[in-house]
Amino acid sequence: MDGKVSHSGAISIDRADLADLLTFSRLLAAPLVAWLTTTRSLNTTMVVVGLAWCSDFFDGRLARSARRKTRLKEWDLRADLWLATGLGVGMGLAGYVSWWVIAPIAGFVFVGSLLLTNPSTTMVGLAVLYVMFLWNLVSRGGWWWLPALYLLVLLIADWERFREVILPALWRSLAALVPGERLRLRSMVLDDWAD
Repeated sequence: MDGKVSHSGAISIDRADLADLLTFSRLLAAPLVAWLTTTRSLNTTMVVVGLAWCSDFFDGRLARSARRKTRLKEWDLRADLWLATGLGVGMGLAGYVSWWVIAPIAGFVFVGSLLLTNPSTTMVGLAVLYVMFLWNLVSRGGWWWLPALYLLVLLIADWERFREVILPALWRSLAALVPGERLRLRSMVLDDWAD
């Protein structure tokens, strides 16, 4: 970390470092989520996923307000994709979803996260994995209200960014799936789509 040493000799951590720590925590959450889902602890899994969603919200805010670039900016979207892949692997191992359905989707999202030149299709895979997980959570009598609460709070807290960045990014990613539409091929992060 590029933290500065204060007069007392303690290392201070700036906003970019905190954003990196939150992104890194999501990378570490992926195997935890896979294990929790495998052990059929869907409510606990949802708590961890919700905390990961919150960390994604806060790391973005911290990164945008930092006076320097974060080191893990390129890993932010990968962390989200790996978290969804962890859910997919856990659902497959626990038998919530048949392997012939989950393996291609989770594999595609994971491989797409490694290549990450155009995340449009991997984002669709991410959404499918989350919907499968939420469907299992609700259909098995889990805490269905928890993801709704997380999403409502995050949407209210960041409505302007949702309207100006996330929705246009969603429409662009869907347009990129239409034959003949081209999205510039380069490594992207969601904030880049607002350009």
